[in-house]
Amino acid sequence: MAKLYLSQPGLKVNLNHGKFIVSLNGETLHTVPELYVEGIVVMAPVQVTYAVTASVLERGGTITYLARNGDVQGILGLDVQQGRQVLLQAAAHLDPAKKLRVARGMLQRKLQAQRQLLLRYNKSLHSDELTAAAERLQMYTERLTACTSVKAMLGIEGTASKEYYDCFPLLLKNSDYTWEGRSRRPPRDPVNSMLSFAYGLVERAVQLEVMHAGLTCGIGFLHGVNDYKNGFVYDVMESFRTLAAERTVFRCINRRIFSPDDFDRVGDACYLSSDARKRFIIQFSDCAREKGFYGTNLSEAIKKELLLIRKDFGDDTVDFNEDNLYKKQKEVETHENA
Repeated sequence: MAKLYLSQPGLKVNLNHGKFIVSLNGETLHTVPELYVEGIVVMAPVQVTYAVTASVLERGGTITYLARNGDVQGILGLDVQQGRQVLLQAAAHLDPAKKLRVARGMLQRKLQAQRQLLLRYNKSLHSDELTAAAERLQMYTERLTACTSVKAMLGIEGTASKEYYDCFPLLLKNSDYTWEGRSRRPPRDPVNSMLSFAYGLVERAVQLEVMHAGLTCGIGFLHGVNDYKNGFVYDVMESFRTLAAERTVFRCINRRIFSPDDFDRVGDACYLSSDARKRFIIQFSDCAREKGFYGTNLSEAIKKELLLIRKDFGDDTVDFNEDNLYKKQKEVETHENA
């Protein structure tokens, strides 16, 4: 099964004799067996016929719409909220002790993911600065245990993440790119452009798994219910921003997969070009299939993360703990050339 990404303006997708036909100005570009496509991702003004839409949705697939910067604008299909799961999620949100436990687990795993990325790169860089930063991230992770409010934990996470982002210049092995801090809506430089686009791809992956699990996207524990329509999706994304998005971006930069010509400037904004988005998706998909997410691929890792969160909700049908949920992982992975 595969996803069909539509990133070129003017594309048309229709269904003919069991095959999806992708064309541009009447010329056929690709032909894909209908049953091979589990979902469509739309990233440009395109035309998807009713027959194609019906085919995807009838088979339980989804059609996702992404903005140019990677933000998820909406997902068509797959609304399978389960009453029991949503009630447990809502009850955990309203229970101060459970809400604190859920939030703490999410943030601890986020800081550990950041620490692991620094250690992975430092295997070749041998930087005292990166070693010290990784040690401080471990200290911040431990401090979360003593926090008695989500606000206090977010304060620690903010400090830790700033130190993590401050390490980015050390991780860039390509003089074509510089890091001057995070910018979003719009991204203002190539690194931020790729980060924003990658975060959108992670958001889509997480949202699909949240919906598959029968949970609701809107009841967040770190991101407020009133402020974010997909607060829980953003919660679950936290550790996968590093494990999937940032790892893909640094790989693309350090392997010189993109050049400055692969980015479009629109005023102060900087975006991946249409062709570059296609190539970036390939890189992200390759990364997502690797077993670099605590011993499994991205999709399975998100499923396992949701199981762990459900256990923190108080779901007694989940017979897992953090020791056997994720395979033990060495401090620095040796199977991957970061």
